[in-house]
Amino acid sequence: MTILRLETEPLRPALVYAGQRVTYTEWWDWVDELTEEFVEGKDAGPGRFTLVCIEEPEDAAAHMLAALNCGGAAGMIDPAWPTRRWLTSVVFLAPHRRATRERKWQRNVLRKPERPAFLRTNEEAASPDNRSFCSFTFDRDAPAAAIFTSGSSGAPKAAVLSAGNILSGARAVNRILDLGARDRWLLSLSPYHVSGLSIVFRCLLASAAVAVPGEDEPLAEAIVSLQPTHVSLVATQLYRLLRDEKSTEALAKCKAVVMGGGPTPEPLVREALARGIKLVMSYGMTETAAMICCTRPGDAAERLLSSGKPLVDGTVSISAAGEILVRGDQLFLGYLQPDGSLHRPLTEEGWFRTGDLGHLDEAGYLHVTGRRDNMFISGGENIQPEEIEAALRAIAGVEEAIVVPVEDAEWGRRPVAFVRLEEGRARDPAAIETRLREILPGYKIPRAIYPWPADLVRPGLKPARRDFEGRAKELATD
Repeated sequence: MTILRLETEPLRPALVYAGQRVTYTEWWDWVDELTEEFVEGKDAGPGRFTLVCIEEPEDAAAHMLAALNCGGAAGMIDPAWPTRRWLTSVVFLAPHRRATRERKWQRNVLRKPERPAFLRTNEEAASPDNRSFCSFTFDRDAPAAAIFTSGSSGAPKAAVLSAGNILSGARAVNRILDLGARDRWLLSLSPYHVSGLSIVFRCLLASAAVAVPGEDEPLAEAIVSLQPTHVSLVATQLYRLLRDEKSTEALAKCKAVVMGGGPTPEPLVREALARGIKLVMSYGMTETAAMICCTRPGDAAERLLSSGKPLVDGTVSISAAGEILVRGDQLFLGYLQPDGSLHRPLTEEGWFRTGDLGHLDEAGYLHVTGRRDNMFISGGENIQPEEIEAALRAIAGVEEAIVVPVEDAEWGRRPVAFVRLEEGRARDPAAIETRLREILPGYKIPRAIYPWPADLVRPGLKPARRDFEGRAKELATD
């Protein structure tokens, strides 16, 4: 057993809301109270997953830390999931909460706790000048969290991360992006997604503050009111924020605006840079405890068209078939199996196959070109959907695009596209097709261009292709 000690400055703000803050001393007191509840009810302990399913992100993070404090781990179940996926995930993890009684589990985990009573206004908060530390210890190599993968191209799997995995990535990111005790990172992503959870741990390591948006508060308003120094976004969010002058000004004051969840169109990159925004492009996944590559602050615009360099040298490689391979301290413990064991599929050399295709340029920057399992054949020709999506996103007025295959009697399979347009722009499939024919061969032109199905995508998360394929099949048979 390797013990890790996490030390934070006690009077620094750990959580920041609009007009309120929680210090690290108060944060750890809160975690200690939850820990006592877990111990009393035998809800957590070594070898057990305590199910966490709470709407408020700061509450979810506190419950995860309490499970760790008991020597156990957290099973992160997003309350916003559709009912079927929610139940499937709970049933999958249920055999591993051996000592958790159903009644006690519901009271401690599934309840929607109120904000802690110790929240105080900024004026009442203590001075952060005290440099003594609060400590938190746990086993570096034991499971810390089971996080379900996004399942963008297949069934979601429960990836198990250790505290060492999460903190190794957090340390590397903090070093590159200069996250310090006076900074605050906006919690714009769900803690049930690895990108959101990693924000919490980056802040814990740096004694920085997690900036928590209000319930139903628009992202643009949260950025303006909370004034974060670091923000994590996906391309669609950045596009919309740049349409608002106040949020654009707030973003320009940030030390880093981290882009993830998929490619960012070149026109959007150049627009953001022209507005003075310090973009950082990234690449990662649940299995690597969030980003494993990123660009560096100050990189030229051409570098920002890549996914960046590895956070740690020697952790990214490309196979002979063009597949991206990863390894290192951030790499997860394995996928949780029905019998409670972990399966960690690695090559003989110890690499994990990501399923993504790409290449490293002469400077060591990673360029992602698509998913190996997204490619399909149409009339004998290979089609990589990401190539068509990039062409669509390059068209003025297109915010987002997803391309999936549908069955076709003549061609076997044909591409169809779902396109999200900027607000106020009328959908004109014929004009989009004309523009595509200027840059793509005929067999790559989508058979149909459908409006964006907003009900299939949660804000801030990348779309699940299997959902779009199902919708395309429905539309094709109408």
